[in-house]
Amino acid sequence: MKLSARRVGRVLDAVYAPLPDDADWAVAVREAMGNLVDGEQRACSRFRWDSEAGVASMTAPIHSNTEALLGAWDGLFGNFTLEEHRQVFCGPPVQTLGEAFPDDGGPRRLAKASGGGDWLIMTALDTDGHGELLGYGVPGRLQLGREGAHTLRHLLAHMTAVARTRRARRPVEAVFSPDGRTLHAEPRSQPALEALRAMVRRADRARSSGDDGEALAGWTAVVQGRWSLVDDFEVDGRRFIVARENEPRAALRSAASAVTLSTLERNALALLARGHAMKAIAYELGVDPPRLSRVLSQVRRRLGLDTRAELLHVARLALGIAHGAGW
Repeated sequence: MKLSARRVGRVLDAVYAPLPDDADWAVAVREAMGNLVDGEQRACSRFRWDSEAGVASMTAPIHSNTEALLGAWDGLFGNFTLEEHRQVFCGPPVQTLGEAFPDDGGPRRLAKASGGGDWLIMTALDTDGHGELLGYGVPGRLQLGREGAHTLRHLLAHMTAVARTRRARRPVEAVFSPDGRTLHAEPRSQPALEALRAMVRRADRARSSGDDGEALAGWTAVVQGRWSLVDDFEVDGRRFIVARENEPRAALRSAASAVTLSTLERNALALLARGHAMKAIAYELGVDPPRLSRVLSQVRRRLGLDTRAELLHVARLALGIAHGAGW
């Protein structure tokens, strides 16, 4: 699948649009993402992954572009097996039903009931268990390709970060012009001003660039693992970029509580458990890949584990997404 650079920019515009109503924001993102992937049928909802029970529950109404689709998606939360549930909500953030569910189980029945030949399923799942679910029905079999999936994962990282700022509603710590000039800064943001200014300029280039992959790769969703940059507008329409503290906060079960973990360590474990690649985790948390590798190695040693595979198993137990953990 070849994704239009212009449409990638429109998805970013929708993600960062300061719409006051969460439902309006979710629908705007759903439509922009649907135009990007040419999805004829479109649905979105908000959910919460319960690591103790090992299941997801819907926390907002389903929004779809057809009435028939609304009924089909309503069954998504109640008619799947537990394994199907886990695959949809805690599987790869970008997957197609044809690839993830080759057998005629609940997800394939969903595709048939809603009239779609295949479905693209995307989950913007935060480390604390809150998530946004997007689904798009397309005729025939969908082939994403590596580059297409890579771009969509980056877009979902931005969606996750902005959704977190909308939930937390934390105060503004710094204000910038679109070209990176500092207009206001609270004391807490002073140590990060240089990095924030650089990211403002990078983000502005990404949104106006004709190269969706290269530009988006340099614009991480979180700066230094702590700050998010979001749009704001004055009454006269002037655009500003504001920085809010937006550090992810992973919710882990007792399986990883044998040692005291820092916020970065907990978040890295949570994303590792959900199958995110190392480079993807670094992008989502706004840290360098070498630093991330050191952090996970330190956690592994403190937990007395020998391999990263063992660390992954412990992390999945901690999030209730491994076999035998909450099933």
